[in-house]
Amino acid sequence: MYRVSPPVNIYVSGVAWNRASVLALLPLLACRGCGQCCVKPEGVLVQDYEAERIAGHLGCEVVELQAGWARVPEGWLMPTPCRFRTLLGCAIYAARPVVCKYYPLYRCQQQGTRATVGVWTAWCQAGARAIGQLQMWERGG
Repeated sequence: MYRVSPPVNIYVSGVAWNRASVLALLPLLACRGCGQCCVKPEGVLVQDYEAERIAGHLGCEVVELQAGWARVPEGWLMPTPCRFRTLLGCAIYAARPVVCKYYPLYRCQQQGTRATVGVWTAWCQAGARAIGQLQMWERGG
């Protein structure tokens, strides 16, 4: 996730969220731990510094960790389903990438003072609840 310089108009999956931080959405995203986010997205973006942090957490070399990952301009794309998902939860939870921390939010684009943040709702119940709440607020409810 990136920082947006205030003031901006933020659009979350088409719902205007004016002069607010994306972080204000996080309390709405009450995760219930279903694990669909570890299975459904088309890869997890891992930046170089995050790969180093994960490797340190696991006590392995970065090159071992990145076996099977694809290099992309923003860093690395770790395929899903995530190999760190276990029956007990996330094996790298303390060192997980930023995209995992902010899931189901994702950056769509930013142009000038207009930032667009998406929310995965197709397989994330928390995301669907958050969008429903934002739509209700937008209608004045």
